[in-house]
Amino acid sequence: MHPEQRIYDVFLSFSKDTPPSFISRLTDSMKKAGMSFYKNDDSLSGDDQISRSLLAVIQKSRIFIIVLSKNYARSTRCLQVLEQITGYRRIGGQFILPVFLDVDPKDLRLQREFTQAFRDLKENVLDKAAVDRWKIAFARIFQIRSFKFVYEAANGTNRSKDDDVALRVVERAKDLLDKRNLFIVEFPFQVDFHVTEATQLLTHRKSRGALLLGIWGMAGIGKTTIAKAIYNKIGGDFEGRSFLPGIREMWEFEKRHAYFQERILSDIFMLPKIKIDNVKIGKKLLKEKLSHRKVLLVFDDVNKLEQLNALCESHEWFGPRSVIIITTRDRALLRVHHVDHVYNIKEMDESKSLVLLIKILKGNFKIDSNTSSQKLVACAARGLPLALEILGSGVSSTSDMVNMSLESPHPIVRNVLERCINDLSCLQKSMFLDIACFLIGMDREEVIQALNVRRNLAEDGINTLEDQSLVTFDKQNKIRMNVLLQETARKIVHDNIQSKPQVVVCTMR
Repeated sequence: MHPEQRIYDVFLSFSKDTPPSFISRLTDSMKKAGMSFYKNDDSLSGDDQISRSLLAVIQKSRIFIIVLSKNYARSTRCLQVLEQITGYRRIGGQFILPVFLDVDPKDLRLQREFTQAFRDLKENVLDKAAVDRWKIAFARIFQIRSFKFVYEAANGTNRSKDDDVALRVVERAKDLLDKRNLFIVEFPFQVDFHVTEATQLLTHRKSRGALLLGIWGMAGIGKTTIAKAIYNKIGGDFEGRSFLPGIREMWEFEKRHAYFQERILSDIFMLPKIKIDNVKIGKKLLKEKLSHRKVLLVFDDVNKLEQLNALCESHEWFGPRSVIIITTRDRALLRVHHVDHVYNIKEMDESKSLVLLIKILKGNFKIDSNTSSQKLVACAARGLPLALEILGSGVSSTSDMVNMSLESPHPIVRNVLERCINDLSCLQKSMFLDIACFLIGMDREEVIQALNVRRNLAEDGINTLEDQSLVTFDKQNKIRMNVLLQETARKIVHDNIQSKPQVVVCTMR
């Protein structure tokens, strides 16, 4: 198969002075592990320039194993490859596994030899700026803190040593591949922006211990997508990781809650099945097994404190520099559990919605220059990525866009939003419906007075609705609500009145 048509698990880069026996054992181990790999042998081509097809292979490979020998820095071809690898790794999140062959990164004498190698290159290569780029790329390999393999090559008499190192390298690559990146929708909304903002919070640590990050926002706003993107981007920096999706629903479906603890340990230690008798034992095991390990855990769509108590009761359960990400609609849950930071995802404005919609539509049909119908759909989504994705994916013509904009919220979106409303207590739901029908635009004090309940209940109810991402207050302290959520609430009231005309749903005076 032509390299450009295939995605490789491993891209193997090495220079001419690398012992063939070690490369042979490395490739044999990868074959036994069922890995597809591309062997970039520096001795195969006399051409110093790397081809487009090789660039495509680099871009499409998942893991880079770099065998750094003493003469690696003297090969312009190797350095060109290395420059591309470090560049794509920063963009696409691929993993690099350096193998230092007869090279000790801490050896100052050797560092001077590498410095001299780059000086020699600068004298002999016309493109001086390229040499500077190669030097930066080379330095980045030495800066990788995790999973270095420093190795003295066997001199032909110690095959078992070669085999041992080859197996360790391949096992680490296999471990990374088994935890490959999670799927994200083809046209994610501002994901790069949110990932950058959220990961910035991970740098604000009070100590070297574990850090808990909450991702909070209303249903359909994209919490899970952002959590997946962060998981994909930073996952390679950890000794183990686990992503538990849809905990809200799974917790009700799977009555044996120790199952979730089993999933975490199974993911982290790459074991097919772990049996835990009950949650109490599971909590003890999580602390014992993970307290000295740097891990990344994502708990998606959490809605109960007992879930967090079972899965991450304390920062002390996890090793230094661990990261635990919790996505939820309930800010109060994050507050009670004492997370370190909360990242709030807000609705997209109309211009950003339009940009995303055009990306989605380009995959469906040719877009004309008239954007009025596109603006109708973008406006109908009301800043919710879920609504925009559903509306946009159902469009195949301009007339479809007009029809879609009139059917808002879409039944799928309405169903998601109705579940949020129905999760409220009877009193909270009654307050929410009153606000949706009559009180939008009033200030907080007016809302409290208008609700037909005692003041303390009204204040607590409004705070809960805020924490649940169902209402917000603007800079003028006026109560606001997502329009799709408001339309869904009004539909609930309408349907109740239609089915029981004698019942007055609203609790207003």
